[in-house]
Amino acid sequence: MTKTKSALRAVGVQATITTAGADTTAPKSTVTLLHPVQPTGGDTGGITKKVTGLATGEFAKAYAEQVSSIEAKWDALSPKERVAALLAPANAALTALGVPPLNPQLSFLGGDPTSASFFSSAWMMQYGNQFPVPGLSHDKFSRAAGTIYHEARHAEQTFRVARKLAGDGKNEADIKAMLEVDQTIAQAALKAPLTEAQQDEWAQAAAWQLNLEKKAGLALADTVNTSMFAAMDKYQQSQTAWQNYQKAASNDPATPPEVKQWYDTIAAADEGPDYVAEFKAVLQQNYLQDREMFKQWYRFYANMPVEQDAWSVGGQVEQLLCGKAYTPEDVLADLGPDDRTMTAIAQSQSDMLYQSLLAALSEYARQNDLPQQ
Repeated sequence: MTKTKSALRAVGVQATITTAGADTTAPKSTVTLLHPVQPTGGDTGGITKKVTGLATGEFAKAYAEQVSSIEAKWDALSPKERVAALLAPANAALTALGVPPLNPQLSFLGGDPTSASFFSSAWMMQYGNQFPVPGLSHDKFSRAAGTIYHEARHAEQTFRVARKLAGDGKNEADIKAMLEVDQTIAQAALKAPLTEAQQDEWAQAAAWQLNLEKKAGLALADTVNTSMFAAMDKYQQSQTAWQNYQKAASNDPATPPEVKQWYDTIAAADEGPDYVAEFKAVLQQNYLQDREMFKQWYRFYANMPVEQDAWSVGGQVEQLLCGKAYTPEDVLADLGPDDRTMTAIAQSQSDMLYQSLLAALSEYARQNDLPQQ
């Protein structure tokens, strides 16, 4: 989904890691990039200074070079051909790193129609139903490519944690349960266990494990994502209600008929002006409060180690293709207008948001027998 990153510097890097038995040289390509930057790699969320795997600049550069040739023929491809064309070079990079390639099944999911998601249980990537649309601008094509690389990094993160668990002495059943992966992925990890001598890879895997390990069937990332999406749904409902009120109040022809009928009925009542003012205040306040709640949950999501890293890694591809990486703050900037010039959010509501975050973390800790603050 969602790419705080360090600036890319003009240095060449040979992309290698220490995965046993893997050819770790980045795939070669002769396509010329529109922005031929030579990156050192992405910021891994401050876990280590060393970049590894798909974050290594040469892998991102090879991927960007390969997908840049797809853009010119994008509209001539079928929807499944488009996403397959973006996924194939990511799978080639994963394979070169010793990570099992993602399942080629291309099914569409609900939610954000322009998003893609990695699912560890089926080891596959799913796409929003508008992800592979024709007629993409160059920036949106670059964002689509960055999204695929971002999600491929999640697969690499999961497999790295599986290898760490193997290095910790966990067996196949343990790995399957702790990461919700199938037998094939668990067995592959057991054949290439991570060792503590691989200090940077181990440190990154340990940080990612905090987000990805499932206890009683639930990972911290699951808790955060569930709360974030619930907040997003509530915000979108409040936004729709507030926008419909504004349309009705201004006699906008685009007002939904049922909303216009409701507004006209309320306004025509004996105390119509008072009712209208009251409804306006409630709808606007709900919109502001739910907008802020979603923003805070989204930032909580984006600051998880697995997401900081994946946004940075996917951002490298976007930087190479169009010179700019789309970030979580860009996502929030695309929300509806703040409207706080009319109504500010009270301190009590800010406190409520903070308490909501603490409550979610406390519940996760309680369910998983973790120390609580």
